[in-house]
Amino acid sequence: MLYPYGFLLFLLIVLNIMIYNKLSIINVVMKKIKNFLSYKLLVPALLLKVSGVPNNTLDCKYLLPVDSGNSQNKLFYYALSWHLKCEGLIANHPLDPGGFTYAGISQNAHANWEGWKYLANGKPIPESMIVSFYDSLVWKPMMCDSVPPAIAFYLFDTACLIGTPYTIYLLQKSLNIKPDGIIGPQTLQAIRNHNPQDLLSQLHASRIAFHNKMVQKYPNLNVFYNGWVRRACLTYQQSIILLNINKIS
Repeated sequence: MLYPYGFLLFLLIVLNIMIYNKLSIINVVMKKIKNFLSYKLLVPALLLKVSGVPNNTLDCKYLLPVDSGNSQNKLFYYALSWHLKCEGLIANHPLDPGGFTYAGISQNAHANWEGWKYLANGKPIPESMIVSFYDSLVWKPMMCDSVPPAIAFYLFDTACLIGTPYTIYLLQKSLNIKPDGIIGPQTLQAIRNHNPQDLLSQLHASRIAFHNKMVQKYPNLNVFYNGWVRRACLTYQQSIILLNINKIS
């Protein structure tokens, strides 16, 4: 008499396993689709071929050469790929003052950017325009080609998130020089005079303090706080890795 019930129990167990596996497969497929839409369309991901990398890490071993004769060019794409991996492709959180963003570019902050015309016409924004945006408005103003790679990496990510004016202010305060909003000869010399790891630690502490002040002043931004701090810590960890690398390859 127990045989039919035992067989039925066996069928139920098999059915549960099949349903569980099917759901797991669906979740994996959906995650792959999300990652594809977020990064596959962006040139840094294509050039660097960053695939199979955990969402919270991007080690130098995943970096492939972009221009074998220019390590700073590689560093730019490395930093940009990290930023885009953190930002994703499209975001439009109702509490975000930046409003609609594409590849981390805020429409509210950069309303006149030519890239928006492509979206208005139902076309994807050319990858070259995204690269040009970050090169001309972040990388070059922050003088990232003139500072140690680890410092450049951290400054670039910070400036992408909170803007170049605030980042320059935090940098100059960390260097104990009068903030003037420009990374000129005085600031560059102060960077060279500082121990890179000590400067990184000061920059990181200043960035966390900045986020703390933001949520104190604007409590509605508290929803972003944990993400900001997590990103700052991960970026700091990656910067420490870069300290021990003389040449990216």
